Amino acid sequence: MDSGVVISEVDPLDPANEPVLHAMWDVSAAARADRPFEVWAPWTTAYATWTTVRDDQDDVMWAATVDGVVVGMGWLVMSHMDNQHVATTELFVHPDHRRRGIGGSLLAAVVERSRAGGRTVLMTSPYSPVDRPGAGEAFLRAHGFEVGIAEMSRVCDLEESEPTWPALAERIAPDHADYRLEAWQDRIPEPFVEGYCQLGEAFNDEAPLGDLDLGAEVWSAERVADRDARFLATGRRQFGVLAYALDGTCVATTELFVNDVASWRALQGGTLVLPGHRGHRLGLALKLVNLRAVRERYPDCRHVFTVVAGVNAPMNAVNDVLGFRDVERALEMQLRL
Repeated sequence: MDSGVVISEVDPLDPANEPVLHAMWDVSAAARADRPFEVWAPWTTAYATWTTVRDDQDDVMWAATVDGVVVGMGWLVMSHMDNQHVATTELFVHPDHRRRGIGGSLLAAVVERSRAGGRTVLMTSPYSPVDRPGAGEAFLRAHGFEVGIAEMSRVCDLEESEPTWPALAERIAPDHADYRLEAWQDRIPEPFVEGYCQLGEAFNDEAPLGDLDLGAEVWSAERVADRDARFLATGRRQFGVLAYALDGTCVATTELFVNDVASWRALQGGTLVLPGHRGHRLGLALKLVNLRAVRERYPDCRHVFTVVAGVNAPMNAVNDVLGFRDVERALEMQLRL
């Protein structure tokens, strides 16, 4: 371990800490600079996120410094809403300071605080090149983390994909003719909130989770309103589509997120079609509606990124049709505390 490293907790809500937070963000960006696309939050978004007071979770941040210079950062999140046995973390060390024990020191602080918070599982999501383990994955394995589920980060070039959309939509229209599709942006309209919450609570039961120690989430109208307001305040724009069956039941959902200060990209959120309503091309239909909406509002949006489990064959098939290609290996890893 670097004998001069100091691990210090940083309160993001103290305005005096803005310079050190910026230095921490700089380190995180440097640590991810070898990734094929810049998909992390820009500084302005990260700072707005870190300085937002939240009642639904505890956020703890640490800076690792050597001779007063920030060379690493750690971020711990402990939810109060659901899965209260789980903590999630992100750890970054500047490439010039790796292999000196700094990551291990940050992880030790994270583990100690997680245990103090009553958490029994620590989760994180490293990215690696498609064909080999990356530095983050190797570090986590060396410190006892195990893979909960293997996923792939994929990208779609919208300028290449968009010309195919009209024919795709026409071809699959008869398959979902008995369903009503409802699109929304930024805030979920009140008539759709109940169905959205029901799907949110079903998500972890229906989506592939592998060996991840996760249970169902708890969703309410209040939680949706808080989330929507927080996203708007931090410059994140939501695009969503819901599908309703003839009896009025909400049976499918998809979401995309676009950052106002990085509108060249969109990030895919959850997509779910309930059992009993699969086989009607709803996943593809919802995504086509959403992609059109994004391109209409943000014509400069060129790429959409998604992360899908390798075992999720139906969703991978939908993404294949839209032209997604693999760009990184994404693992969900966990450590028993």
